[in-house]
Amino acid sequence: MAKITPKDIEKVARLAMIEIDQKKQQDLCTQISNILDWVDKLNEIDTSKVTPLTTVCESSLTLHNDIVNDGNIAQQVLKNANDPKYGYFSVPKVIE
Repeated sequence: MAKITPKDIEKVARLAMIEIDQKKQQDLCTQISNILDWVDKLNEIDTSKVTPLTTVCESSLTLHNDIVNDGNIAQQVLKNANDPKYGYFSVPKVIE
């Protein structure tokens, strides 16, 4: 059984830079100790024959080739520019 003391609660509160009332410290000690006891029960389960999972879904993603394609619409896109130059967007100088 994991035993959390009020001193432990004070230390964690100081590290987290939070203030916890003295009245609530004992209640927190009990709650955190109960949580740690529950985690200890989980550690008792034999998982040596269980294969690790990366996901619970059985589906797999389809892979596609990464082919670069600009869509051949560069001129249509540049029609939106105020002042296109050399086939690119032209913007005002921002660094002097």
